[in-house]
Amino acid sequence: MAKLTREQLKELVEQGFHAVQDVPSERFEIRVTELEVTGSAASPEKIIASVCVRFLPNQQPYCCGEPSCHLQIFSSKGELKMGEFIQDQLGLNQEVEFRLKETAEYDKGVIFEKLR
Repeated sequence: MAKLTREQLKELVEQGFHAVQDVPSERFEIRVTELEVTGSAASPEKIIASVCVRFLPNQQPYCCGEPSCHLQIFSSKGELKMGEFIQDQLGLNQEVEFRLKETAEYDKGVIFEKLR
């Protein structure tokens, strides 16, 4: 197995967001801000990814500012699929436990629907 740096693993996680769910890039920008890895980057056992979801002012209004409401990747099923994606991409036999911690940012001009 080839050596993998933490930066390369971070890039792989970011690719996974788009492979596991078609993230609408005109609405959201997702970036990994930090990775906690148990095991090595080349053979991780567990990954906790801190991510920032930036809401863009296109195709609005949004119903709310919660990333998990708009992107299924932030569900337990999405986390499971991300673990499977990492496992597959790295050619690992063992499962990779994957967890997300998300924060949100809102670009100027983002509008939320008013609740009635």
